[in-house]
Amino acid sequence: MRLIKPAQLLSPTKRMSFTEQVSVSVQLLVCALLYVGLAKFGMAYMATQPTNITLIWLSVGVAIVMFVRYGFWAAPFVFSASFIANYSGMAQPQQWLGVTHTAVAAVIDMIGPCVIASLINRYLQHGLRYISDLLNLIVRACLLPIVITAVALTANLIVGGYIGLDSFFIYVNKLVLSDMLGAVLVYAIFDAYRNNEITMKTQQVSAALVALSASLLMMVVAKFWLAGVIFLVIPVFIALAFICVSRYVYIVLTIANAALIIIFSNDFGPFSQPLELQSQVMLQAFIFTLSLLTIGVCVVKAQLTYINDSRHYWRALARYDDLTGLLQRNAFMEILSKRLQTSEFNKVKSCIIIADLDLFKRINDQFGHEAGDAVLAAVADSFRGQLRDHDLAARFGGEEFVLLLSGVGLEQGRRIAERIRLAVSALSFAQYPDLQVTISMGVAAVDYDLNEPFKEAFSQADGLLYEAKREGRNRIVS
Repeated sequence: MRLIKPAQLLSPTKRMSFTEQVSVSVQLLVCALLYVGLAKFGMAYMATQPTNITLIWLSVGVAIVMFVRYGFWAAPFVFSASFIANYSGMAQPQQWLGVTHTAVAAVIDMIGPCVIASLINRYLQHGLRYISDLLNLIVRACLLPIVITAVALTANLIVGGYIGLDSFFIYVNKLVLSDMLGAVLVYAIFDAYRNNEITMKTQQVSAALVALSASLLMMVVAKFWLAGVIFLVIPVFIALAFICVSRYVYIVLTIANAALIIIFSNDFGPFSQPLELQSQVMLQAFIFTLSLLTIGVCVVKAQLTYINDSRHYWRALARYDDLTGLLQRNAFMEILSKRLQTSEFNKVKSCIIIADLDLFKRINDQFGHEAGDAVLAAVADSFRGQLRDHDLAARFGGEEFVLLLSGVGLEQGRRIAERIRLAVSALSFAQYPDLQVTISMGVAAVDYDLNEPFKEAFSQADGLLYEAKREGRNRIVS
């Protein structure tokens, strides 16, 4: 027999269509069946005597996830699942007493997870992203509601005559550990899947299976031959946490924890203590330690990955102009410097094009800055349409652009520039039918025999651009 707990006081779910309500109800029914199935499995295979309490109560985690995912829609399903799971163990000769105490337990089992889910939504809005989130899950979201729920469930058992008053603290302590493990493990699995982690490759799935097989073998060896081997399970899971994505690590961890309880719940082996209750607490403490260490390593790994991804994101953001998507000046110059030191590009004939939109200030004054932004973005697309993958295009500021054409001489560079000029002249804007755009360009070949080839090419192309402006704009000078 084992009682089950409730979930959080979330705001009501948004108004849904009938089809959506049916879909949510079916999903909740599946979750409720999972709740009952895990509860029955725990009572049959993971309960210890004399308390008959399951050492890991996974159903509480299912209830929490139901409330996190579906809000108040989950309440009747959690209540029903708890009632069904507990009634056989709480039945009494006077049927109404058994029904009453089972219903009280089901209400407690509904309210507890409801409160936890509410706190999770408050303190873990982004899930288990940082190690502090794991601490918030345990301390701020789970601890107090689980302690209160354990006290209420134990009091209900005492009032119903199922246990004596002298068992109060024993039951409360074991319920707290049992529910905490269930809540943390199931929520961790849910969070890993909700975050859409990258699907594992075959070799990493194989690593997860190898880790599970190795840990099961260590458990058998620890039970029958060498007790200390059991502590090698911890480094196996720490290594697994670095190899695999979290979702598989958490599933394997949950299976391994269940196996630990099934193998050692009667003959405690390396967890044996003078008193049986002490042995149970030792086993629970080992499982709790293994779970927290493994989940903690997964969270730290995810945190490092997130920080690294963020660093790449901000670095990329600093390299590219947010309006046109072209390289910014500093990034462009950095690439030029590196290419001078690379044999693949060094001494390969290249052209520099400096381009400037004609009378751009007039466009902004006449049509507005939104039109100016649209023009800049469209011109950048025109560049991309004419350039190859290894060519570079950068916005140097305002309406000025610089292009590097690799592997082409001056004549071919001029032809590419002409195609760009025609593409820009052909631009049209539905919102601004009277808007016409032209561009002037200076084209210069890169002479690698000079001490500073790109600097000289820049200077020459810039002078040619001003010559194009003086000659009437909308033209190319090379």
